[in-house]
Amino acid sequence: KQSLSIGVVNGSFAKELARARTFGFLHEVEALRAAGLVKGGSLDNAVVVSGDKVINEEGLRYDDKFVRHKVLDAIGDLYLSGAQIIGSFKGTCSGHATNNALLHALFEDPDAWKYDVLSGTEALSAIDGDIFPNPIGSARGLVFTRNSYTFMALPGVPSEMEAMVLETIIPWIKKNKSSKKIYSAILRTTGEGESNLIENHSDVFNSKHNCYIGYYPSLYGVDIRFSSFIKSKMENFKKTLLNSLGDKVYAQEKIDLEEVVIRSFQKKKITISTAESCTGGLISHRLTQVSGSSNVYLGGIIAYSNISKIENLFVDKDDLDKHGAVSEKVALQMADGVREKFKSSVGISTTGIAGPISDDSTKKVGLVYIGISTENKQYVTKVQYGANRKANKIRTSQSALNILRNLHI
Repeated sequence: KQSLSIGVVNGSFAKELARARTFGFLHEVEALRAAGLVKGGSLDNAVVVSGDKVINEEGLRYDDKFVRHKVLDAIGDLYLSGAQIIGSFKGTCSGHATNNALLHALFEDPDAWKYDVLSGTEALSAIDGDIFPNPIGSARGLVFTRNSYTFMALPGVPSEMEAMVLETIIPWIKKNKSSKKIYSAILRTTGEGESNLIENHSDVFNSKHNCYIGYYPSLYGVDIRFSSFIKSKMENFKKTLLNSLGDKVYAQEKIDLEEVVIRSFQKKKITISTAESCTGGLISHRLTQVSGSSNVYLGGIIAYSNISKIENLFVDKDDLDKHGAVSEKVALQMADGVREKFKSSVGISTTGIAGPISDDSTKKVGLVYIGISTENKQYVTKVQYGANRKANKIRTSQSALNILRNLHI
């Protein structure tokens, strides 16, 4: 059990609550992703629990993080009342539904509340903002305008938020859109997390670029969207950002890394074959999702067992016994073996410990080797991830595709 008593005054919200990320269980996340939801969710902006363990590598930002986020939820839910609340709130096992039920009960009794004006500052009133309905839930939304800016508050449940965006927000924007044109662009990056990306290029992001910037992290990388009312400002910022980020940028449009690889290899007439162990065929799946990939991708082998590595990829048994399947030597032999088998220009391999446990006490969970074999060069890249199996497979596939993108043969 966790409990917290806090006064939301004198900066306590920013210091004590704002960094308490949302949380959920791994099986819930997997179900949501399978349904096409939580596309912007990642271990950078959410805490994920598997069994009795937190799988985020850095752990929790607060020891009592879970109750702090529940307080954060309550503040957001109560704000949908349309005004700042003067009073106290006490919740036991509270959530969005109970918080919303509290507001409904409050407003049903006219004698239980009133709007007031304090210190010459007018509180929000029903006239100041509009409540809009939730087509699939009970938590309503709020839209109001301040200083020529329009604000919209939505419930945090993904399915409810998406339904309200489709049925209310988008129609509202189309009806009330400004005649002022907005110029925007997107840069898709991979290989560097959101916090490191912003910190390492802070001189560019903090410069006077006159653009609005949004960062969208995921297991695949970070999308950077930026816009401006002045076209030249947007284009100048884009040029500066491209120069700063360099090869971290893999696309300037909404396409995935596998499509970038296929397009590039089609032009260069390069062919690929894959030998996958820890990724279990994920790289080949992603490559074959791209139309026209048959001109580039010749085939692959999922060599999960040591026997499969020996019989199908010609990995030396003595090297397996001496170094283990998760090793630089085996990764290189896997890449060589699959290139020879399919007669491709490039052979790429993955072998690692996906997690959450390891069969080898001498090697850390999340250790991965990615091998590359071409006619003129062979090398291995070593990476270290965390203990989340699904995340490790996705990150390894992304790293492998990024290695192919930057390959020069």
